[in-house]
Amino acid sequence: HPFEGEYNGAGYAIENFKINSTVSGGIFGVNKGTIQNLGIESGKIVANGISGAIVSKNAGGSIINCYNKADAVYNITNIEFGASAGICGQSTGGIISQCYNSGTITANFSKRFSAVCGIVGVASNTRIEECYNIGNISGIAQYSLSKNKWSDGNNRACGIADEIDTQSKIINCYNMGNITLTTKIAEDVCPVAAGILGQNQGGNVENCYNIGKFMGTGMYGITNAYENSTFKNNYWIDSCGASFGIGQGT
Repeated sequence: HPFEGEYNGAGYAIENFKINSTVSGGIFGVNKGTIQNLGIESGKIVANGISGAIVSKNAGGSIINCYNKADAVYNITNIEFGASAGICGQSTGGIISQCYNSGTITANFSKRFSAVCGIVGVASNTRIEECYNIGNISGIAQYSLSKNKWSDGNNRACGIADEIDTQSKIINCYNMGNITLTTKIAEDVCPVAAGILGQNQGGNVENCYNIGKFMGTGMYGITNAYENSTFKNNYWIDSCGASFGIGQGT
């Protein structure tokens, strides 16, 4: 059952938080309420699929002033288009505000179009504001290419979010963590390591910056691809190692 109430952690934090799961993992599974003023101070998270340390899936709820310092290993083996992150795995509406991640977040991809991020994975109809990531983000594609090179790969590692839609915004966010994307797929057509966002499907990205460094393949200072999207006052430093600041758009 989803959480539909109001949880105020009053600034308290959880120490030595541990999850070892073969399915999604986080303090809250599905959130339709308000979760605020809650932190994870230390611990280790091992989970599968769409996961986040605070919330696995945000379904129209609010996540406010929460943080994660625990390290996490997400084994994304059971779902395509799956994404996991330091705070929230997936958001289908609502607000993620004033949250940060400083834990090391690692994902092992066994499915195509999977992603790992600092704050949230795939977000639709969601406002992401005043959030930051200072933890190292690492994604590793563990599978081989099929006969059709366009059907596999496309894995992503991002500082803030994997993907947003036309109803979503990322405002006043930044990344300082190192981003690493490693692929065993020699012909992967679109691996993406991005400082802020993997792909923008029509949303707004404003007043964001990246100073985290990149290692691996497909490196973009802000984002890879965008379609009918708005970018305003976004910055990245040349020394971060990105090949491009903002990738291809239509």
